[in-house]
Amino acid sequence: EVYEVMGEVIIKPTRENILPSIAISGRILYNGDLIHSSNDGEIQINLIENSHHITMSGLSELQIEFEKPTFQLKLNYGNIFVKTSNSINLNCLVITHSSKILLDEGELWITRSITDKDQMYVIKGSSMIILEKGIKQHIEMGEMLIINDNNEVAINKITEEMLPIEIFQKLEKNLQLETEKTPFTVMNYFIEDSSIAHAFHKEENI
Repeated sequence: EVYEVMGEVIIKPTRENILPSIAISGRILYNGDLIHSSNDGEIQINLIENSHHITMSGLSELQIEFEKPTFQLKLNYGNIFVKTSNSINLNCLVITHSSKILLDEGELWITRSITDKDQMYVIKGSSMIILEKGIKQHIEMGEMLIINDNNEVAINKITEEMLPIEIFQKLEKNLQLETEKTPFTVMNYFIEDSSIAHAFHKEENI
């Protein structure tokens, strides 16, 4: 289902009896639908009865392919941000010309250029990417994988200049939550100090 639209976004159904039309909130999407956004366009799609959210922005083209139990997003070119949670009885994939990205619980920023250059950034969680000939690459939060047009693969740490500012801020927040320690309290201090904890234990036994 289309949740929100900004700018110009066109939906082109594969069914012959339905003409292309402007995307509007609340519209149901079907197998084979092709979504095209202009430079100023942005569309958020929610999977019905599921916690998967897909946002496509800028000059991009995405095709939906759905046949239970598999839901595929074929990214022809452009940018998508995917926020997913564990799904029951539904396999979700993002497909490009050179890879398949398995969608598990987490957040991903994926870009594909018209010159066949794929880039996948893990903003939260981790991701499994299946390359040509079934080769698998696993990347964690804070890492990105790039596939060039000659199918060369490289994995690097994400830096600020690689991402739109709002996406990088999401990553920073997620990394901070990951590394935060238990807040200091007097009780935590007592529990962590073995001599004090032993003294409390002795008093309880008197």
